[in-house]
Amino acid sequence: DFFTCPNGKKVPFQYLSNRTDKAGFKRTFRVYECEDCSGCPLRVHCTKAKGNRKIFYNAHWEQQKAYIREQLSKEETGEIYGKRKIDVEPVFGFLKANL
Repeated sequence: DFFTCPNGKKVPFQYLSNRTDKAGFKRTFRVYECEDCSGCPLRVHCTKAKGNRKIFYNAHWEQQKAYIREQLSKEETGEIYGKRKIDVEPVFGFLKANL
């Protein structure tokens, strides 16, 4: 159970993290942390953290993102969202400009 970083190092599972957002919704993440990122030539492209690279993974969230990505890639759905730019967005712009 691990990810592989761009430099080819393993990023193994470390622990489970539970978070609660402002609405009280609880989420559980699997936290993966690289063993040692010091001296890595790809560190700049991989992470901005001071310590080692961490990956927070929630399988349910990833599944939802994949579903929405699939829905948005359909031509019919693209037409619906294209209309939103014409119908809805200008109203928000007018409100913002006038207030």
